[in-house]
Amino acid sequence: ATVRPNALTRAVTNLVQNASKFGNQIAVRLQHDGMTAVIDVEDDGPGVRDSEKLAVLQPFYRSDPARRDPGGFGLGLAIAFEVARDHGGILTLHDLEPRGLRARIRLRIEPA
Repeated sequence: ATVRPNALTRAVTNLVQNASKFGNQIAVRLQHDGMTAVIDVEDDGPGVRDSEKLAVLQPFYRSDPARRDPGGFGLGLAIAFEVARDHGGILTLHDLEPRGLRARIRLRIEPA
């Protein structure tokens, strides 16, 4: 995939920082199938309620657990969302069982 490395690094860094803020264990994975690249950042934290999954991708929105934490401005997920979109991709949030969150950036790979 052709990417703007500084922007993509910032997006993944924001996702890892969020994961480390809310979880104790973090996993970062990169997979590709020749047509799509997928970057997953997973944590074992409290996750995000389904009703808030779209809202937390907006600038300055902070979910209930995040509001109790004095750090941050509610921009990390919004920046990651915009970076994915600017690369023709998408950032989605998925629940993990028994608890946790997977933030997934999916990017198209253009043929060379």
